[in-house]
Amino acid sequence: MDPRSTRARAYLASAVSHGADEAEIERLRREFLRIRAEEAIEAAQAELAALDG
Repeated sequence: MDPRSTRARAYLASAVSHGADEAEIERLRREFLRIRAEEAIEAAQAELAALDG
């Protein structure tokens, strides 16, 4: 996992363990998922670039 998603996951876990409200947890969850999606897109683009030579 990329450092961005690792950090986002840590923030989410911390919020959950410290009893953050549902809105904050949902915001952090969406941010984590957005970052993971960006990472997947970047990885796919790099793979396509490698295939294209």
